Amino acid sequence: MRRSGWTLFAWLAAVLLALSAGAEAETLRETGFSELGFEGFQVEGVNQVDCGQAFFLEAQGSSLPGEATIASLHLNVSPVWDRFDFNVFLNKGQAPVAEVNEKILAGEWLRVWLPAAELRQKNELRWCAKTSFSATRIGVEPDSRVGVYRLPDFSSPDSFTMEPSETSPVVGDEFAIAVKVRNRGGADAVIDFSYRKPSLEEKQPEIVVLKGATEARQALVPKCRAYSGEGACVQPGEKEFVYWVKAAEATKMSLLPAQFEYVDVFGERQARESNRPSIEAMTAKVKVKPLILSEKEIVKVGQTYVGRVALKNTSLAGVSDVRLSLRVDPGLTLEGNDVKEFEFIPAQGTEYLEVRVKADAPGAYALGCETVYQEVRLRFAECEPVTITVEEDNVNPALLAGLALVVVAGLAYGYINRS
Repeated sequence: MRRSGWTLFAWLAAVLLALSAGAEAETLRETGFSELGFEGFQVEGVNQVDCGQAFFLEAQGSSLPGEATIASLHLNVSPVWDRFDFNVFLNKGQAPVAEVNEKILAGEWLRVWLPAAELRQKNELRWCAKTSFSATRIGVEPDSRVGVYRLPDFSSPDSFTMEPSETSPVVGDEFAIAVKVRNRGGADAVIDFSYRKPSLEEKQPEIVVLKGATEARQALVPKCRAYSGEGACVQPGEKEFVYWVKAAEATKMSLLPAQFEYVDVFGERQARESNRPSIEAMTAKVKVKPLILSEKEIVKVGQTYVGRVALKNTSLAGVSDVRLSLRVDPGLTLEGNDVKEFEFIPAQGTEYLEVRVKADAPGAYALGCETVYQEVRLRFAECEPVTITVEEDNVNPALLAGLALVVVAGLAYGYINRS
């Protein structure tokens, strides 16, 4: 039993070791062009085109899944690194496997991934260079080389994608942005991730970042998990970063790209940018609209004004927990509570609330209201306020005194007659 336990432990250790082996990028084999008899190439002059080649051996299928054959061409462009074209071809292929110019190539070394399906036992790597008025000399140095490497692979179009959870978010509503990095290579990658280039950080005020994974240093993107029978990666290693944002204004926009950087097998720092999905931020649609219904908006001092507030649900679904708040100007007294809660307003339904107010002094007073209900977040809607005019009671005092005298005289006359 003890031997069986140790056997199981050894087997598990071997499996873990096998799974972890080769996780880091590494050079498996490499051959310099000078070892293959290549002595260099150059084309000189203004607007000149010339082609060269180098031959190397690499049997088709000799590389395992997760390994890549890469040609490293050392270019020498002078006197100015400007306005040149350089195309690379493999064997008899008419389509170039690499096309670069002064805008694409950042340094002297051009790394060309060679398609495994096009490799033969004996291979010809061809290139054609075109000079200009600025770059009058283009050379390929003898220290160029070809090799087989185990390294991360971010060459697929979906290797670095950004996807918002909403393409028509409501202004002010929180929504998520998921950024995925997919590695189809045979080695893990350690990356530095940022939701946006530092130079672009303040370039999109229409989007406000709230929380989440916007930055990561030394994040691990695992290598490919499974390959097809032909050696293609069918289950890339993935790393996801999710952060939450909100739109600050209603407009169409393309989100700024995320980026990550890593150091490749050649010791060169590489940068990648994600796609730029488009969204259209929308103003929230009000479902519950309040309206003050009023027949008479002129009353006397001390007289009660009576009106109604109608709450109309314009949507095709019921709305729960609607809160109505009344607002009055100072000097206008509200009879009853200033807040009313409705548990449920059915689709296309309407609820009413009677409103009674009065004032002890003449003037123009505003009566307004606001509704609040919950969706993704709280929604607010205000009614159009009405102005209530309160007037003086303009009854003539002399007339009131005369009427009082008449009443008193009538009472006296009745008393005398009874006596």
